[in-house]
Order: sequence, then C-alpha cells, then structure tokens
Amino acid sequence: QNKPLQLKPETDFYRKLAEKASHAGVSIDMYVLSPLSQSATTPYIGFSSLKYLSIVTGGHILWYKSLANSTLPQDIYRHITQPQAFHGILRLRTSLEFKVARAYGNLTANPNYENLYHIESSGPYQAFAFDFEFSETTRFDTESNYRPTIQLAYAYTYIPPFGVTEGSEPQHSTQKVQRRLRIHTIQQEIANFPRDLYNTVDVDTILCILVRKVMRACLEEGITEGRQLLHTWTAMLVARYNEQCPLPLTQHKHAPSIDITLSQFPALRNLSRKIYALLNSPLLLAQEITPSHKDEWHYLHSVYLSLEPRLLQRAIYPCLYSYGALNNLSLSYVPLNKSSVTSSGNRVFLVDGYFSIVLYYDKTANDLPLPPPKDSLVRSTILQLKMDRPFNPTVIMTRSGGIDESDF
Repeated sequence: QNKPLQLKPETDFYRKLAEKASHAGVSIDMYVLSPLSQSATTPYIGFSSLKYLSIVTGGHILWYKSLANSTLPQDIYRHITQPQAFHGILRLRTSLEFKVARAYGNLTANPNYENLYHIESSGPYQAFAFDFEFSETTRFDTESNYRPTIQLAYAYTYIPPFGVTEGSEPQHSTQKVQRRLRIHTIQQEIANFPRDLYNTVDVDTILCILVRKVMRACLEEGITEGRQLLHTWTAMLVARYNEQCPLPLTQHKHAPSIDITLSQFPALRNLSRKIYALLNSPLLLAQEITPSHKDEWHYLHSVYLSLEPRLLQRAIYPCLYSYGALNNLSLSYVPLNKSSVTSSGNRVFLVDGYFSIVLYYDKTANDLPLPPPKDSLVRSTILQLKMDRPFNPTVIMTRSGGIDESDF
C-alpha cells in the first residue's frame, strides 16, 4: 500500500532543469495558485516533480489554494525585502573522533570534496541539519581536557534587501554586492552521564532533525516505514531513559513504572507531545496515497526541509496562548488539549500553527469586540507573529458557535 514509488516524482525533468539552473547561479522561487475546481477539489499540481525547482536552487515555494485569500503581492514584497545569501559554499570540519554522516536541507554535497556543500540561496528562516557518527572505533575521551570541536565556514554573496535604508540615503542608490565569509568554531563539553545529556537537550532541535529523518525515510521506503522509524526511535529513547533514570519507588506504587513522558527533566517534558503530533501530522497520517495527498505531502516536504526549528515546531505542534482579557496574557505555550481551554478560566485563545493564526473567543467573551482593537495586546501579538515568518499566514478570528469555530 505504501510503496516508495508512491511518493517518488513522476519525472526527473524538473530536477535536471533545477541542477542546470543551480550551476548557472539561478535561484527559483515558486508561487502556485490553484483554486478549487467545479467539483470542489484541489486540482493535482505535481509537486513531487516541481518541488525540485526550489529545493535544488535554494528557492522557496508557496501554495495558494484560494484566490480570494491569496497574499501573493505581500509575500513577494516580503521576500525581496528580506536579507538573502546567494552562491553559498559551506564547509564543515570536525575533530578526529567523529565525522559528518548525513546532511539535511536545501544544500548539495560537492562530489569531489568531503564535507563541502553548495547552497545556492538561503534566508533568515532557513536551517540545515547534520548527523554525526564516531570515526571507526574512536570515542570521546572523558578524562582529558580535550573537547570535541566543530568548525563551520560559510562563504556567500550578499545583496542588500530592496528598499532597506542605511543612514540618510536609500540603500538602492549605493547598493553593492558583497562577498562575505563567516567562520564559527564550537567546542562542546562531554556528558559524563546520561542525566547530563538529558538536561541540556533542545526539544525544538530534536524535532527538527526527526522531521527530516522521517521525511527521508518516507521518500525512500514509504510512509509506513517512516512511521515505523519514529515508533522505533521513540521506544528506544523511552527504554534507555527509564534504564538510566527510573522513577523513585514512592512515585510508582499506584502508577505505571515506566515514565513515558520523560517527566524528570524539564527540557524533555514536551518531547512526547511533539512526537505524537508528528505521528498525527499529514506527513505520516495517510492510509493511502491519493493525488491530492501526494501534492500536500510534497509541498510540506519542500517547506519543512530547511525550515528553522523554532518555526517548524509551530507547524507540527502549534503554540497556544491564553488571555484573561485582550490586554492580559495569562499563559504561553499551553498544552494542546480540551481541558487546557475549558478549565483555564480564560476567555481568549490564540493559536499559531505557522500556516495560519486563529483567534478564538469562548462563550463568556461575547462582550469583547471582534476583531480586537488595534492597540490591544492580542492584536499586537498577532502582528508580531505574522511578521515572524517568510510569508503572510492566514489569520482567522472567530467566536464560540461562529462559522469558523472548527478552525480552532
């Protein structure tokens, strides 16, 4: 049912075309408008083949399913006014104990030089991920003062954004193309015990790498194998965690003896929720591959492939904010469950799902104006969230019992 061929492109024409464009120094951005047909279904686009025009050349892709709600002009303007790096070359070096195993993102490995990557175009909301592995049988020496080291060198061409000013004169009047080099050397402490490692992890970064691993498995082996990979990884993490950090006896007399929520370390507590959200995302939820789902999957793949961790986690596990009033923020990053809304005592809720932002008034907030006033905290938060991504998200404002309530 979930054979790898179901997610593979129908043709390699666009991939080859993108490779030629990349060699010529051309970056391709795609803005796709596909309004619903008379049968109320989204027509098949063929993102499985088309997406390589943006992936290989470092461009970005936006898909508009409704002409009425399209923000195409605003998105183009936002793109050309953002800082952008072109013709980038990334070199990654490590100390002798470990090496780069895999790379993820809109980058291309150089066929002649190890750990050298070409990035035709990149912006402020993109991120690249790397897997490391030990070199042969070498391990980190925990007894010496020597620390594992990574050095990243990134050379790129910078063109100042259109319309940006520096000083008293418009930038475009003195605009110059600049070649820049950034070198960053990092030394990391070695964790002597698993607890040291658990205390220092970044859940958003873990989710970012997991999403890239799962998408690669889906492309190569099918969605079923992608789900299985995530199940296996989670089971191994929980098993190793409970081996090293078992619950105290006083805590599991009347509760399961296995801590599946990784509750002993604040840095890990939200990881299980985000893994559950990934398992139920469009990337892994499909039981069959229809043309419309195939388009949706490949579009999300092209967006998520190089999206930075902070924004990617919003796309997988949206951020929920609760307000007691329009100028009173009560809680941020509220768990996404019904009880968080019904038992919170708050009346206004804001959900940032990356592609859309939903403002919801519960049934006790009928006295509050909708839309909220421009000078209110809720309204300014929505504006800040809209500006904090490479496009203009859909903003939905609704009340309990309203037409758009299901969006919340």
